[in-house]
Amino acid sequence: MGGILSAALLAGCGDGSVEDSTAQMRITALDGYLQGAMVWLDLDGDFELDQGEPSATTDENGLFLLDVAEPSDAACVVVKVIPGETIDMDQPSTPVRQSYLLTAPPGGVVVSPLTTLVELERQQQPGITTEQAILLVANRIGALPEEITQDYLEREQTQLANQARSLVAVGLVPSDAEQALDGAELLAMVTQVEDLILQLTEDETLIWSGDELVVVVNDDDDDDDGVADDLDAFPNDSAESADSDGDGVGDNADAFPLDPAETLDSDSDGVGDNADAFPLDPAETLDSDSDGVGDNADAFPLDPAETLDSDGDGVGDNADALPLDPAETLDSDSDGVGDNADAFPLDPAETLDSDSDGVGDNADTFPLDPAETLDSDGDGVGDNADAFPLDPQETADSDGDGIGNNSDAFPDDPNETVDSDGDGVGDNADAYPQDPEQSVIAASYDTSRFDTAQWQ
Repeated sequence: MGGILSAALLAGCGDGSVEDSTAQMRITALDGYLQGAMVWLDLDGDFELDQGEPSATTDENGLFLLDVAEPSDAACVVVKVIPGETIDMDQPSTPVRQSYLLTAPPGGVVVSPLTTLVELERQQQPGITTEQAILLVANRIGALPEEITQDYLEREQTQLANQARSLVAVGLVPSDAEQALDGAELLAMVTQVEDLILQLTEDETLIWSGDELVVVVNDDDDDDDGVADDLDAFPNDSAESADSDGDGVGDNADAFPLDPAETLDSDSDGVGDNADAFPLDPAETLDSDSDGVGDNADAFPLDPAETLDSDGDGVGDNADALPLDPAETLDSDSDGVGDNADAFPLDPAETLDSDSDGVGDNADTFPLDPAETLDSDGDGVGDNADAFPLDPQETADSDGDGIGNNSDAFPDDPNETVDSDGDGVGDNADAYPQDPEQSVIAASYDTSRFDTAQWQ
């Protein structure tokens, strides 16, 4: 159990004190040698990588160095195997497919499935020493105590390697921190299968076959994936062993292992590429109207003629004459003004009727006067108010005599219109209409009855 440490790590995991020295820890992680596994010194014993805990990543030889500024004699090293990233160098072409944790008692230079059992025994039986825990594990698998904490690959101890591999293959190492903290269940399972593990030869591995544990000859597992060739749907592919839906694509590579119609989900939206109208767009899966725009982005998913409703008025932009105006959708006369705002929606020459007289502003000479629309003689007075709508010289006939005020010498006298001699008396009343000196005929008298001579 020697360790290249400048401070001894001898006590139980996570319950000791911190010293004021520095140390560098050089340790090997293996099932086969594990490359790309996360490693840390678990100072608080929770099997989680916490802030301030020294950490590293294993190299292709399973080696890692931890620079420990404040080493603890209570800390265990934890190795976390990361699916898709960590590689077991026994199968270097295929990353590990499942997560699991390995650990060892403080002070070990090797972390393996075997040392993990030792630490689980120590935690579940607080009264025993590390040496006693090592002896318990050695007895379980029929090994010498000193072999439990050694690098069985470096020593070419094939039987130990098969036993360690089998512990991982059948799930007898912790899958996560919770299982590591409560190792009683795992140890109970080890007890149930320890006879099988004990009897493993250097050519045998323990694997699951359905819900049963079976021993397979290593030569019967050509791709070394832990599944016997006769049970392996892909006996030459270490990354695959099952094809649950029988579509010819292994479950690990099949995004839909139970659906024979699907294998890929390129945009990771949960819908297979075959059924996905937009296999590269995670925001879309359906195009119900086959217009090339996905239902989620299509304002009219059942109308192939429409996709947008820019003004949100419920009418698609293609059918909307005014697609940016929520108050308008039609322009029946194509004058650029929507029917709702157009006082004359069928007349392209008119849009407004400012005085509401029924005549559009463009045709209305008096667009702000509801009483007038025309000025036929162009004199500025509407026909309705113009007594002479066709005479630009006249607009009023105050005395109603049919002669406009401008032409009527007597605009307030309906009996007179002309004063030819300008004497102020209308021609009708003027006895001498051409004589400005007189206008009334003198009275005549019969003088024959009188003797005028006496007046001489």
